[in-house]
Amino acid sequence: GGGGGVEVWLAGTVADVYWPGGAPPVGTVVVCHGINPLGKRDPRMVVLARALSGVGFVAVVPNVAPMAALEVTGLSRQVFCGCVRAVAEDPVLNPRGGQVAVVGASMAGSLALLAASEEGTREVIGAVCCVGSFGCTARASLRAMSGHPTEDDPYARNLLMLNFLHLAPAAAALAYSSTFDAPPPALAEKEEAEEPGFLRRLAAAFRLALLDSHAEQLNSPGIHLLPAYLAAHPDVAAAFHSLHASPTLRAALAAEMAHAASPTLAALSPSLALANVSCRHVVLLHGVRDEVVHVEEARGMAEALRGAKGVGGVTLCETELMTHGGLDEGRPRGAGLVREVWRVLAAVGVFLGAAEEAGKEKVGKNKMEWAQAGAGAAEEVAA
Repeated sequence: GGGGGVEVWLAGTVADVYWPGGAPPVGTVVVCHGINPLGKRDPRMVVLARALSGVGFVAVVPNVAPMAALEVTGLSRQVFCGCVRAVAEDPVLNPRGGQVAVVGASMAGSLALLAASEEGTREVIGAVCCVGSFGCTARASLRAMSGHPTEDDPYARNLLMLNFLHLAPAAAALAYSSTFDAPPPALAEKEEAEEPGFLRRLAAAFRLALLDSHAEQLNSPGIHLLPAYLAAHPDVAAAFHSLHASPTLRAALAAEMAHAASPTLAALSPSLALANVSCRHVVLLHGVRDEVVHVEEARGMAEALRGAKGVGGVTLCETELMTHGGLDEGRPRGAGLVREVWRVLAAVGVFLGAAEEAGKEKVGKNKMEWAQAGAGAAEEVAA
């Protein structure tokens, strides 16, 4: 096991499982680790899984290989849904034999909602928690790509450019030409393998930027891979910095990418499937000053979910405690901080309560009953 978890085989991949000590488990929670290079071994996932097991749940963190490879692809949805079904059907991982709960942050939370909407998977899910997640992937992507370079952490835009730059050669050519005042070399990628083309070398820079950024998020600032690479490839360095510095260039790139990648972005957009979500309760936690995924994404999803017939209750908690990837520097102090922490804990408590109740339900129960029986539990955690 890693970090306290025991590694098991699960639905063609591996997962870390954290069992509670002492009394029998009160339920099972499946954690989606999101797009990060450590996958299920990301220390933040370990902390979350340990916390869940500490309050009595079996916590299962499956490794979603495409996400661990920093890939934005609909295959992640298929892999995660398969893992959720496998956990629910496993008498060891789901000893109560009931429905499981799912939780994730950012795109991982969007995948959790998609799993709760998909036929064959939604029947085994009883509660969902999304932190800083989005409903429309295309809209969130355009926002991340078009913002001013000082507005947010560039992790999201580096991720998008890594995955979709090859689909936007015209915009990439514009970036090169505006930087060097010359035609871009070999954007068609027909070079021999020993001499990678400009787009491939630029994509490598975005990958290294992601690895450096992830290390910084984990307080490991000693890892700096990107500077040496850019020093060795001055043409890539110029285009890399030009793309980050110019919202105009990135907007052109984003428009071309969004069109070319529309099937992938649609497959990862919960907003297209919210009417099909079926579970006891959905909790949405979102920072009011999140500059990467705007809080309007959570508000729109909450409104749509409240109209979904298969959803028993929806809790939207907008908080001043966090941004997209950390604590909000403008968070309240003193008594205001205590009140804000209490509100977030109350929302988390709603999710854990729904997860525990879901563990008692037999898989396949008619969830339409929850929309009636759970109406009283759907109050919003007010600001």
